[in-house]
Amino acid sequence: MHKRHLVFSAAVVAAVGGLVPASAYAGTAADTARVSTASTAGTISNGKIFTSQTVGTLTAVLQFSDFGTKTIQAFADGSTDTGSTITGYSFSFGDGSAPLNSASGTAINHWYSKPGTYTVSVTVADSAGNKATASGAYTTKGTNYTPYVPTRLLDTRNGTGAPKAAVAAGGTVVLKVGGTATIPANAQAAVLNLTVTAPTANGTITAYPDGETEPGTQNVTFIGGQTVATLAIVKLGPSGSVDLTNNSTGTTQLIADVTGYFTAASASGYTSLTPARLLDTRYGTGAPKGVVGLGKAVTLTIAGADGGALPAAAGTVKAVALNVTVTGTIGGGYITAYPDGTTRPTASNLNFNPGDTLANMVIVPVGADGKIDLYNYSSGTQLIADVAGYFSASGASDYTPIDPTRVADTRSTGNTPIPGAQAEYVVLDSTASGNGVAVAMTGFVLTTTVTNTVAGGYLTVYPYGVTRPVVSNLNFSPGQTAANLALATAGQDSTDQGKAVDFYNGSGGNLDMIADMAGFFDTF
Repeated sequence: MHKRHLVFSAAVVAAVGGLVPASAYAGTAADTARVSTASTAGTISNGKIFTSQTVGTLTAVLQFSDFGTKTIQAFADGSTDTGSTITGYSFSFGDGSAPLNSASGTAINHWYSKPGTYTVSVTVADSAGNKATASGAYTTKGTNYTPYVPTRLLDTRNGTGAPKAAVAAGGTVVLKVGGTATIPANAQAAVLNLTVTAPTANGTITAYPDGETEPGTQNVTFIGGQTVATLAIVKLGPSGSVDLTNNSTGTTQLIADVTGYFTAASASGYTSLTPARLLDTRYGTGAPKGVVGLGKAVTLTIAGADGGALPAAAGTVKAVALNVTVTGTIGGGYITAYPDGTTRPTASNLNFNPGDTLANMVIVPVGADGKIDLYNYSSGTQLIADVAGYFSASGASDYTPIDPTRVADTRSTGNTPIPGAQAEYVVLDSTASGNGVAVAMTGFVLTTTVTNTVAGGYLTVYPYGVTRPVVSNLNFSPGQTAANLALATAGQDSTDQGKAVDFYNGSGGNLDMIADMAGFFDTF
């Protein structure tokens, strides 16, 4: 194995996710002083939320902050008159769990089984029999997924979601997602299939939260005249909107179809899998062997697939993450993925030209019968689908969206291209600090790009420490720059004490690889 790594440290994850890094906060004298001087409920100081209540001469003060994506850290203080003493603290976390009692206000950590907004309180008692309670609302950082019937939110060709006009060179479209149709206004991230069509020059599209500075990342890469789609999971800005910037010297038309969203509410959690091939019509895997004809749909059984790695009971899997590839395409066209037993939506997931071998990630709702449909609108194509994971009510991993961040780039100083038939191993988070989030990370959302490709081939993204699976994430030709989203399952690297992912270059020549992170899954 060609080993090279970039450590995406726990401190960085803490900074982008707003979490408390390193070991448990224990409550220092300085913290107590800050708590004692807090007076306004909900005041934010030093990243912690303070709330207080006074009953007679007894004052109860509570502060709390994130310690993980579903873990809160609460610290309390109390004061009473000189004739009494504080006798104890009782913490309640608003999720039906038993109160936690403490003789002091030293930090108490509490883990929530599901994301949501909870009422947190502490009741302080003194030796005179007085009690005072301070409380506040706490919303977890972790989110759950809700599938959404594929719906077109943006089409600049006809004025859907934005003015009817091609996006100018360097121009930005602000797309409202949260609060649109039946998508909740408090949605924190959305799954968008972004399509570029009729571009007049080569370039990239960058998707990021509205109201923030454009990051140095990319989601879609394209060449002049190309129609290409790439899935993106995008953190939403405070207004519920995302910005889509055209980084090219020419104009382009933009299309965006939403297929789901994430909220801090109990819905579907994620289960990461070692990637596996569920469908390959070239060999009769998962469907009859043969070209999928014009207007035909392949019905793929998800329930119980991958040797039972996906739950067998129909209705259990709410949505599935699949890397869908077309190859042997006879004509140009598109593929639409949707739940079996439902009306095919006016949306597309994958666009291609004759002779293309092209992939795109899809997160598709699963029908009540445990199946999905892949509809082909072209003269004919072979279809391949590799599973990355699935969403269900019992899924233990929650998603934390972050500001888009570049976590790997072989073009940067000190790095070299990945040789053909070799894998690069990237440590995306270090657990050496003992950070609970790092330990519990199960997967990463990565837009992976290859460029400076010497030969044609494919890239495989898979968890470190397992045998490379027979799957692919993106395909490329010599000299091509290509990008695709990967829901990369985390492996454990005992040497560097971190969560790691392998990137395998399945070609006969060198290539450069770029990885931009949009968020991570974890159980903490």
